[in-house]
Amino acid sequence: MKIKKMMKMKMMKLMNLMREKKNKVITMIMTVVMTMTMTMMMIIMMMMMMMMMMMMMMMMMMMMMMMMMMMMMMMMMMMMMMMMMMMMMMMI
Repeated sequence: MKIKKMMKMKMMKLMNLMREKKNKVITMIMTVVMTMTMTMMMIIMMMMMMMMMMMMMMMMMMMMMMMMMMMMMMMMMMMMMMMMMMMMMMMI
């Protein structure tokens, strides 16, 4: 209870202070917020760009890997087929 009361008091004090220097404080806060948001936006944009680049790179890599895997699989299949043929020939 005491804590709550204290909080309320503090809040009231703060409010009063705000009322006293309202305009100045508001302008200050607005400027700060604006700058912060702008910087944040810039950072987010940069991050997004980086992420996109990374994703593209990853996709390319994945595609390459897939191609390689496919090639390998094909080679393996061919080898298997050849082996089978050889076996068949041997059998006959």
